[in-house]
Amino acid sequence: PPPASAVKPQAKRPAPGTLVATLALPGTPPRVEGDARAQIDHVVALYKAAPRIVRVVAYAQRGAPGAAGGEPLAGYHAALERAQAVAAALHAAGIPADKIQSEAAPASGADAADRVEIQLMP
Repeated sequence: PPPASAVKPQAKRPAPGTLVATLALPGTPPRVEGDARAQIDHVVALYKAAPRIVRVVAYAQRGAPGAAGGEPLAGYHAALERAQAVAAALHAAGIPADKIQSEAAPASGADAADRVEIQLMP
């Protein structure tokens, strides 16, 4: 058998979170207002009832085939900017910054690339 130090444990995938809000934030810079603000308030109420990690995932448009190499990166930067805007709004509304995770991910299929999902982690 290989020595114990040669055996690498498998990385655990994080458990999926519970989707609690989906926001549409078109435009640059993203603005958290109107319905998005109401959803932020809803998430904060859920957090206060049962504090846990809040995960913010903003989706980026996939690059078109044959598009210049910078285009997909620009989409990820825009998505990350949306995620950070939502994270800042959550923090301003009362969720501690160390309880908020924000990230960008590629949009799949016909899903809108300007959407942001907020999940409560287990």
